[in-house]
Amino acid sequence: GKEVEFGMLFVGFVFFVIDIGTDIRLAVEYNRQCETLWFRLTLLFILAPYVVISIMAAFQKKEQTGCQRLIASLQCLLSSLIWRYVEEYQHWKRRHCDNSPCQENYEECSCANCENYRKAIKESNESAYNFAWLRYVETIAESAPQWCLQVSIMLVRWNFPRLTVTSAVFSFFSLALSITTLEKARVTKDGHKFKLLPHTVVFFTSQVFTLLSRLSAIVIFAYALNELVAIFLAIHL
Repeated sequence: GKEVEFGMLFVGFVFFVIDIGTDIRLAVEYNRQCETLWFRLTLLFILAPYVVISIMAAFQKKEQTGCQRLIASLQCLLSSLIWRYVEEYQHWKRRHCDNSPCQENYEECSCANCENYRKAIKESNESAYNFAWLRYVETIAESAPQWCLQVSIMLVRWNFPRLTVTSAVFSFFSLALSITTLEKARVTKDGHKFKLLPHTVVFFTSQVFTLLSRLSAIVIFAYALNELVAIFLAIHL
């Protein structure tokens, strides 16, 4: 339903803001503590992914030329996902608030209201799928390595500050949520329904356990060898 779609969009936005906010705060703290390696790695995993997703966000705009896309990607650096969240909300609003079918069987009705509603659904599904891919790439390139990095740092220090734990938690669940959102968008785009219960909850739970085992293996490997370089393997998950 529309409440579930809006809820997932809102939760995803909150997770994104807290995730990137805590990562930036950690980078500042590492710099203040003169932890040069950890500062550089944290900053790298913040900035590098947003160069990629900014370019992706710009190239998703089909009406722009190549030069316009490049300029837009540079302008949208570090804010492309925020604007895409705004665009997704606008698509959700047009679909569920601005357009209403005249009857439940809107797929067969030929009136103007039902035609506009069908068009809004198609545009919304396509936009949601593109955005889900964008968010997925962002979490794979930023959240996954950040989780491995911060957990490795806590193990090396054997200290578990609240800020670092918060960063790791939101990075992890942002990754699981992005994979779930991508699967939901893929199924919906193909014309099928992806219900909150049991589809969304079961799929999200399965991703939590799958990611926990895979990412933990990378962290344990890095900790055992005392080499933080192993966290780069997280990018390839």
